[in-house]
Amino acid sequence: MYEEILNKEYLTTNEILHLIDFKFNYTFEGKNEDDHLVTADTWRSYLKQFYDEKEDEGKDISVYYDKLRGGNKNRTYQIDFVEEIIEFRSDRIKKLLNSDRKTMIDKDWVSLNKVLMGWSDKEVPKSVYDKRVIITEYALRKENRFPTITEEEKVRVKEQFINALVDELFDKEKINEDVEEWITNGELIHGYAEPFEMIEDDEGPIGFRLDRKNYLKNSVINEIKNT
Repeated sequence: MYEEILNKEYLTTNEILHLIDFKFNYTFEGKNEDDHLVTADTWRSYLKQFYDEKEDEGKDISVYYDKLRGGNKNRTYQIDFVEEIIEFRSDRIKKLLNSDRKTMIDKDWVSLNKVLMGWSDKEVPKSVYDKRVIITEYALRKENRFPTITEEEKVRVKEQFINALVDELFDKEKINEDVEEWITNGELIHGYAEPFEMIEDDEGPIGFRLDRKNYLKNSVINEIKNT
């Protein structure tokens, strides 16, 4: 639908509303055709505000009349003019998209992260709460027994899960110290196995054996020793 709209020279009001949905990502599978980010009345108000501002700037708004076709009931707008109006009110449209009128915190996303990460309510990072979902999309999702998880969401959960494991198990200070030492002197402070053991290949010595467990936090190492 959106490619078809973009290829048109003139757009109806309904097509403009669909275009705004597409441009500001107010889209989801199963969305009702009448579900739009802005209403037809809002679009007309943007148009009036655009004209008013141009007149305040001392410009002749009659130059824009050539960008319109038809009467009030069947009016169409040149797509370049539509793009100009959308850009004129883009900040306001973005604010509307992120308002509680149109979107909400994605509770399913928060719950999924809490389960996978083992987080309490207080431990959930703000970034997880920043993810919002279109209200009508959430309502449609609730009608289904199982929520749909996108591939992008799966990747984000996987990354957060791995990062949480790294933070919980590994001592980043040790890792950073060894990275710095290796770059500077070609040696390690924490990573060598004890006792030192030289590793060789067919051409001779290639370096000391590493013990990656050395990068675990001391509390984790002690827990392993005591089990």
